[in-house]
Amino acid sequence: MKVSIIVPVYNSEKYIQNCIDSIKNQNYMDWELILVNDGSLDNSLKICEDNSKNDKRIIVVSQKNMGSNFARKAGTDIARGSLITYIDADDYIECDYIEKLVTEMKNSDLVISGYVLNGKNISCGVEKGKYHINSDSPVINKMMGVVDNSLAGIITSMWGKIYKKEIAKKIFNDLDMSIYYGEDAEFVFNYIINCKCVTIIDYCGYHYRDNYNSITHSLHEDFLINVNRLYLSLKESFEKSEYKEALMPQLEKWISKHILVSYEIIGFKYARIEPITYIIPCKSLIANKSIAVYGAGRVGRDYVRQIVKEKLCKKVVWFDKDYEKKKDFLNIKVEPIKNIKNYEIDLILIAISNEKVITQVKEMLESMKIDGDKILGYRPLYLENFYYGE
Repeated sequence: MKVSIIVPVYNSEKYIQNCIDSIKNQNYMDWELILVNDGSLDNSLKICEDNSKNDKRIIVVSQKNMGSNFARKAGTDIARGSLITYIDADDYIECDYIEKLVTEMKNSDLVISGYVLNGKNISCGVEKGKYHINSDSPVINKMMGVVDNSLAGIITSMWGKIYKKEIAKKIFNDLDMSIYYGEDAEFVFNYIINCKCVTIIDYCGYHYRDNYNSITHSLHEDFLINVNRLYLSLKESFEKSEYKEALMPQLEKWISKHILVSYEIIGFKYARIEPITYIIPCKSLIANKSIAVYGAGRVGRDYVRQIVKEKLCKKVVWFDKDYEKKKDFLNIKVEPIKNIKNYEIDLILIAISNEKVITQVKEMLESMKIDGDKILGYRPLYLENFYYGE
């Protein structure tokens, strides 16, 4: 069964060869690679063409710069395989990645895998298994992550999955291609509601490289217009679906999360009051203690703000694995976890929303000879649930 691997390429000269090599090293041999050059201004096109000269399975097409979704659609339109998978140009895959996904695709319309980010395995928020898609399916009822309001739900990226070409082409024909933020989710959610069976696996063979020069990390003055288009597009699809009752409440909460972060993406210089989203679930345990907070993402910032503003603790220090990428907050510096030995602390509060990642962090801290009784690994309380319940 031939698999068409589609890679949109834009100014990716630093990583594209690594991506191509990982595809050429696959155990599964029946594949074609479609590299869609999206108007690159660097050496990306030449690298792609050089690879194509030496391997007939590699096809290179070019278009003016239109965005990754247009590139993916262009690749899908010419794909010869009955199955399709998408890979970003700065990412790479394990040698058994395609083989694993094809094997699991039997009697399914979609296979969803996990991925590796900064050395950590990230799995889908819905438990692994083969699911027939109906109104009772967890794939529908947990699709957008509103059960625990964190990283639960379906991973929204187009990569990390394998699709049937006939369904993928249908979805592309119905998408609002002007959407540039959330376009992966628009595709994935629409694809799922057109499936009869979806398989979720906890295999993590896709290595995602967080590119801070990507559109996700850029400023966009028209961000709210984009979010509105995303909402209207999904709303139209969901209201036509037999799963409307389960999906519409999820959509409204999911879109609300995007609106909450809009001031950052729009680039407002003065409206810098970030709304609290996550509530510390164990305030009584940390009261008047010297605390180390691990995690400097959204949950960590919310936790630190509560600790500082409510004067909860005698002292607070802050750590994160990717401390170099994290900004100081309320005059508290984010440090590498190795520095924890420099402080006398009573408790370590893990500030992460995903239960699986919390477990991984706890294991990492214990491997550093930190007393497990000092580690608080509670899932945060989501603000809405704090006030109104689940």
